[in-house]
Amino acid sequence: MTRLLQSFGYAFEGIVEATRVQPNLALHWAIAGVVLVAALALHVALLPFVFIVALIALVVSLELVNTAIEAQVDLATTALHPLAKRAKDAAAAAVLVASAGAALCGLAIFAGAAFAGDRAPSRPGVDPQTVVAAIALPLVVAVLARARLGGLRTSPVGLALTLLLGAGSVWICLLAHAVRVL
Repeated sequence: MTRLLQSFGYAFEGIVEATRVQPNLALHWAIAGVVLVAALALHVALLPFVFIVALIALVVSLELVNTAIEAQVDLATTALHPLAKRAKDAAAAAVLVASAGAALCGLAIFAGAAFAGDRAPSRPGVDPQTVVAAIALPLVVAVLARARLGGLRTSPVGLALTLLLGAGSVWICLLAHAVRVL
């Protein structure tokens, strides 16, 4: 069990480190947070919400793979080689294609929720969208905070700030749900 927890810790540190060194990944995380809050505010129905979460995971995953490919190429050669350029350009293109596709899907989903009435029905209780957002938003905030805090990320101040930001994003989700029910 300890090895499993360690592997999750290493994976989380990989996400934080990649976010720290890749401004595009930090931008993807920020956009993901805004999109999740907008989906809650517009009362996006469950199935489109699942697509949004899957598209966020796809884009962020491809950006992480792109970061790994760039690091491997940089490790292998410092020379300007056409194959190194091809590898880096292809990895970046994969992120671009996924991001463009996600943006188009998001536009269709949000337009449907905003103008066509494709909204989740209001009902008492906590819906799955709020639960997912309440889990995902603090993770997004924690990754961005830890990546940007640098040396503070392992200090008590850095940990407290990360927890405070995460708690704030949970409150945003709960407030969005309260507004939805009213």
